[in-house]
Amino acid sequence: MGNDKIQRHAHLPWLDVIRFFAAFAVVGVHVRSEMFMTYSELVPESQNLFTKILFFINSFGVQGVLVFFILSGFLVGGRSVERMIKRQAVLKDYIIDRSVRIGMPLLASLILIWGVDLVMPYLTVSQGLPWGITNTHGFKEFAGNFFGLQGVLVGDAGGTFWTLAYEIWFYVLIGSIMAITLKTHSSKTIASGCISLVLTFFVYSELTFNWISILMMGILSYYLSKIGIKKIVFFIALFVGLMLFVSINFAAGTKVEGRLTLDVPIPTLEILLGIATAVCVAYAVNHPPKSNFAILINRLGTWLASFSYSLYITHYQVIRLMRGMGFPQMREVTFISALMFLGEIILCMIFAYGFYWLTERNTPRVKTWIKTIWTSKTNNIPTI
Repeated sequence: MGNDKIQRHAHLPWLDVIRFFAAFAVVGVHVRSEMFMTYSELVPESQNLFTKILFFINSFGVQGVLVFFILSGFLVGGRSVERMIKRQAVLKDYIIDRSVRIGMPLLASLILIWGVDLVMPYLTVSQGLPWGITNTHGFKEFAGNFFGLQGVLVGDAGGTFWTLAYEIWFYVLIGSIMAITLKTHSSKTIASGCISLVLTFFVYSELTFNWISILMMGILSYYLSKIGIKKIVFFIALFVGLMLFVSINFAAGTKVEGRLTLDVPIPTLEILLGIATAVCVAYAVNHPPKSNFAILINRLGTWLASFSYSLYITHYQVIRLMRGMGFPQMREVTFISALMFLGEIILCMIFAYGFYWLTERNTPRVKTWIKTIWTSKTNNIPTI
């Protein structure tokens, strides 16, 4: 029954809502950490329940990345593996779709970072800004980030770009397997697939295993959705997932003076949360919204998710500009500063939406254009 449901709904319900909130969680962490001092450094009057709640609900950036990875594995990995098994995969289309989808906005964001680097020395009006805000980047770092080598050969140029190394090479991994396994490919294509597969293993050997495995869990989630998840299994996974979602912030490696710390390695909790999230996503896509309110939320999520990638890769540059224009880290949490916090998040979203209109929104046209050119050139090759 799960198989029938997922085929009837080309637009999978709830995934867009989940994707937007995953990106939003990352934005919330970065804005909060750059706008306010850590809790222990706040003035005593601001160390209260309201501040604890504000800081707590904006402390799930790592969890947001984890959810993002599950969705990428589900939508790209799961569907691609299914097409390969059914012999319906087209390597040319896959390469164009993935390259343009992730590469076009990424290239534009790197240009944005370069522009921010140029203007930051003229905007900085306060002393003691953190290195992440004032640091500039060279051509090597830009090139490395474009090809997903951050964390391998270069540093993270965009605040969140470390995650793109996993995403980019996950796509390369799938494309490599596609090139090697499909019988219609020439020996040249198969050899290229083998080379890119070796490169993928080299890159992944320099990255963290638990994040790679979480991407793979997205593929598992896709196949679980085809099988169908029982309601009781979903509720157990949801309960366990929520407990793990919160527990990561208290795990070993996140110790804060005066706060409870769980003596459990973070990677262990992340792997377990990945499994729980995979089960929940597999259940959610087979249960479209029925009430008017749920339908409205799902539609709103679709609109918000349309520019979630743009929000993810541009928001830190807005933060850099705001700090460079003189907005200091505050030691006081008041009603006004909380409104300023909300205002900066909204500003990040407005900027991301404009960025989306210039870049991400146009990726389908660019894909079609490239495929048309590729096809026309292939058809014009003289036969022997």
